[in-house]
Amino acid sequence: MARNDPVIKIDKLFGLRNTDRPERLPLGALTLAENVDVDDSLTLEIRESPVTLSGYAGLRYLYATEDQRRLFGVRGEDLTQFDAQLNAAVLASGLGAGDYHFTELDDWVFFAGPTQGIIRNGEVIPLAVPPPDTPAVVVLPGSGRLAAGLYQVTSVAQLPDGRESAAPAAAWVEVPEGAALRITAAPGPVYMTPVNGEIFYRAFESTGGPVDVGEIENWSIPLEPEQYQRGGVPPGVEVIEFHDGRLFAARGDTVFFSEVYWPHLFGPQDYFCLHGAVRVLKSTREGLFIATDRALYVYTAEESLVKLAGIGVPRGYPAVRDAESRTVYCLTHEGVMAFPPLTALTGDKYRFDSGQWASVSWVDNRGFRRLVITTQGQSNLGVNRYDR
Repeated sequence: MARNDPVIKIDKLFGLRNTDRPERLPLGALTLAENVDVDDSLTLEIRESPVTLSGYAGLRYLYATEDQRRLFGVRGEDLTQFDAQLNAAVLASGLGAGDYHFTELDDWVFFAGPTQGIIRNGEVIPLAVPPPDTPAVVVLPGSGRLAAGLYQVTSVAQLPDGRESAAPAAAWVEVPEGAALRITAAPGPVYMTPVNGEIFYRAFESTGGPVDVGEIENWSIPLEPEQYQRGGVPPGVEVIEFHDGRLFAARGDTVFFSEVYWPHLFGPQDYFCLHGAVRVLKSTREGLFIATDRALYVYTAEESLVKLAGIGVPRGYPAVRDAESRTVYCLTHEGVMAFPPLTALTGDKYRFDSGQWASVSWVDNRGFRRLVITTQGQSNLGVNRYDR
């Protein structure tokens, strides 16, 4: 027997065991590195060249719904939807130029920026529903069977999409025994309280003309308390997010929140203020993650605000959420952070100049999910991609 067994060198394998990829290039093969990628084994490979797509010129942001079935974007001042072949269709024009943020509730997609609205079944409808004026009420003595006492009258506007507005402050009237009320209200449901009562019930449906109410009938539909003397979405909000049945909307250092299951109605005291301008609102399993240009916070289910770190984020869209785990990945001045729990994923600190704009998004490629960060302006952020 030979002292050393012979050695057979195999250059490559064929069939299922062939792991060679023709797009790979040996190290040192490039003199000018343009349009190349580094795969997960740190090998250079060619990637597809950029392709100019019609309808994308002027786009500042794209939003894909969590089911990946719809794609929207704002191009200039046009709200645009793209189909599976990336053909563009303008849904609304004249929105106003600026940064827009999106969120969704079932099939409704909400957007905010210079203009706020809702995309529903391919149609854009306003997010704010202005309340009608307080009804005009005249007492008609001896014309009815109302009991003597104090009555309150208010009304709401009803939109074709089924939403109702807030109810304005009620008209208060003192009524003598046996009188009636002549009520003139804007078109929509009109609500009244029983004598000396506090709960409003639907009395009739106004068409805009005067209606005489001479007795209390079998009123059974109450006015929801969340509707009374509430306002619409505050003007100028830019960042929005649904969390625990409420719509949260930020303007500057203030975060407003809607009534539960009434995303278009906001109470006069339903807000809180933070340190710095709000740039991120993301719903997570631990609460609402909030990032400003000065700090990171979480708004918990107990409605308490907890400061996570004194770290700021740049302008634009510096955070993205994984739909399955509801984990947020956020670009900060201290690197890329994940929440919950708050975890540093990089060891670098980044410098962003005033006005720096950044975007963070997921890209799925060959079975890997990569976090891709793009910036516009001056910073020390290079090419950083992190696998989940």
